[in-house]
Amino acid sequence: MKVIAPSGLLREAADALGPVWQEVVVIGAAALQIVLADDLSANAAPVGLIEFVVSPTRDVDVAVEMPAAEAVVSQLEHAGLEPSDEPYERGFTWVRGDLKVQLVRPFHPFPSTTAERLPTNPQLSLLARLQHRLTVAFEEAPIEPRLQSANAAALVALKQVAFGRTRPDGTAVARDYHDVYAVVAARSDDLELAYRAADYHVRSLVDRALANLAVQGGPQSRAAAEQHAAITGDLNIATHERAIVRASTLMARRLQ
Repeated sequence: MKVIAPSGLLREAADALGPVWQEVVVIGAAALQIVLADDLSANAAPVGLIEFVVSPTRDVDVAVEMPAAEAVVSQLEHAGLEPSDEPYERGFTWVRGDLKVQLVRPFHPFPSTTAERLPTNPQLSLLARLQHRLTVAFEEAPIEPRLQSANAAALVALKQVAFGRTRPDGTAVARDYHDVYAVVAARSDDLELAYRAADYHVRSLVDRALANLAVQGGPQSRAAAEQHAAITGDLNIATHERAIVRASTLMARRLQ
């Protein structure tokens, strides 16, 4: 179990999910926060604080299996979250203040009425395997599990599947490429450990993500570099791209 000092967002999400924390797995930007956070557990190897600038978010994306969808939605509404009326969010997003919880599910041939409204990503089935998940506790109660998250390898795998996606307005999403670089640059040991324990499917997706980012002048490494420039304010895109290509190449060699 990983013990972290949670952001306000993760703390709010854990409070909202409460008793159904075992029924969901955090993915997306919130999972990236968890993967990048220092492990404060007593048995964790001491490491220096690693800071990596990532895109800010108030969204918490969680994967839920179809049979648990009703219970999860009921808990969110019991916790005071209300269904979103925003376009492109109806049916799968619940909001309380500036906290936004979005549910997504793996494929199921016979979804319930509630689950049928949730976006479907068949690749989320990889989270059914325990070796692809990470149980999370908070520093004030280090033996009390509060959330489940995709681990470093599963997160990179899911990001690779998302490479090339666009927003509802048609603009490209660059942060998926940069998020992979963030894991590689900041948590290479965790990525290797999770990769070694992962199944073939997850390992192959991680390999593909690293191969894409290791191409100098390629669209993926360029997009990651532009995203890094945008969120750091350092506009030397060429320097960022070289760092991304180098880190991805070295990580791929390490995992061979």
